[in-house]
Amino acid sequence: MSYQQGWIDRPDEVDAVLATLPMPRFCTAAPGLTGTSKGKDALFWRAEEKVLGKRLPANHQTRGTCVSQGFGRGAQDVKLIDIAIHKEPEEWRGEVATEPIYAGSRVEVGRGQLGANEDGSVGAWAAKWVQDWGILLRQKYGKWDFTRPDDELAAQLGSPRAGVPDELEPIAREHPIKTVSLAKTGEEAADGLSNWYPLPICSSQGFTEVRDSNGFCKPKGTWYHCMVGRGFCTVKGNRPAVPIQQSWGNLSPTGNDKVTLESGEDIILPEGVFLVDLEVIDKMVRQGDSFLLSGFVGFPSQQLDHVLI
Repeated sequence: MSYQQGWIDRPDEVDAVLATLPMPRFCTAAPGLTGTSKGKDALFWRAEEKVLGKRLPANHQTRGTCVSQGFGRGAQDVKLIDIAIHKEPEEWRGEVATEPIYAGSRVEVGRGQLGANEDGSVGAWAAKWVQDWGILLRQKYGKWDFTRPDDELAAQLGSPRAGVPDELEPIAREHPIKTVSLAKTGEEAADGLSNWYPLPICSSQGFTEVRDSNGFCKPKGTWYHCMVGRGFCTVKGNRPAVPIQQSWGNLSPTGNDKVTLESGEDIILPEGVFLVDLEVIDKMVRQGDSFLLSGFVGFPSQQLDHVLI
């Protein structure tokens, strides 16, 4: 496996962050969503298509920045869904910069305890950053240029004595992800995703890199990696599944991207997306560092299919 990864498994740091969150667990933050996933199809790239008129390509990390890739893409889906449905300000029509998330998670939240020569981050650190500090777009902010993905800049800012430039923090704080809550079971993941809440998933579960005839990648090997759940669907044959977004460019995974849903609809998976069985998602989130993201305080029910199709 030659692709970059970068998730650091630190249960002690997850616990420390959870103690500071106003809604640390999804099961208590969203009791009204329990068991609501059955029969739903929520495909987050439909918000991209409605707002941007296209699907965005897969991110392509070149260093161990996967945690920022997963939380950046998740935050991006939150914002695009809010624009499409809830008429959020149009200046957020675009992509979220991952470099500040990487740096902020490691330095401001993680206290610079990771050395300059060690790539990676903790999911809970990124969750804390996007909620308490917020996000920036892929654009220029004075002398800081986040227009194009730059993992070398991410590493530079993520070194222990650097961090997110002070002048950018007030700008990021204007646009926080309002709620981040830990999902600990597959059912919680399904309930959140089916109600249009993205789920960056940090785990050690690896997969094949070729989709099978139904669009699934089979569990295989070990990846200390963060990817993001971008929806929920039921595949033909009554097979609940989560579309997962990779951050390894357009070459992973390969294979069949056409999927028939239980509803009879045929869909084409976006670049870098593959399906994962819900029972596998359950195993992944039980590792305890996967957070559902909300643009609201809490997780109200969102029934959006008819608006986005």
